Amino acid sequence: TAPRLGGAHPLAPRGTAVPPTTAVVTAPHLSGEWALRAAAGPPRPFRVLHVEDDVFVRLTLPLQTFDKLGVAYDQAEDGAEALRMVRASPGGYDVIVMDNQMPHTTGTQATLALRAMGFAGVIVGVTGDPAGCAERRAFEAAGLDACVDKTTDGVAVINSIIDEDLERHARGLERVRLGGAAGGAG
Repeated sequence: TAPRLGGAHPLAPRGTAVPPTTAVVTAPHLSGEWALRAAAGPPRPFRVLHVEDDVFVRLTLPLQTFDKLGVAYDQAEDGAEALRMVRASPGGYDVIVMDNQMPHTTGTQATLALRAMGFAGVIVGVTGDPAGCAERRAFEAAGLDACVDKTTDGVAVINSIIDEDLERHARGLERVRLGGAAGGAG
């Protein structure tokens, strides 16, 4: 569907209009609706943060995703380190690819904290937890944009999400969650 420009929107807080320079879009793999608006200031490099405690996955996933797409990325070994990195990063991250089952701070805890901090970028959960289990449902509800399995199909979805966000970034647009929701898949 074509984006709607400006006006009232059902996901915006009551009485709040979406500015006329903002396009409201939906993406089939992302939960909720987001507004796109012209980014303020000069363009900055597109950046991804990969959060994973498993050394093998930290080595192999970037080869299949970030390196393949030619995007710059940083890595964190758990959610606590990811939170420190996001707070310390002046330019921020466009996409965070997050494992769930990690020591110290889980993906669920880190995602809740990121959304509470106002992080509006894409967070993709990557997990080996089976669909429907309590841990995965909690992870998905924490504010993920998408949750994928640690499979070849999951890697393909990650590539698609990053590619779409790269395109948005190249057009000088930034994402803003409608209604200012701090968490929860919508």
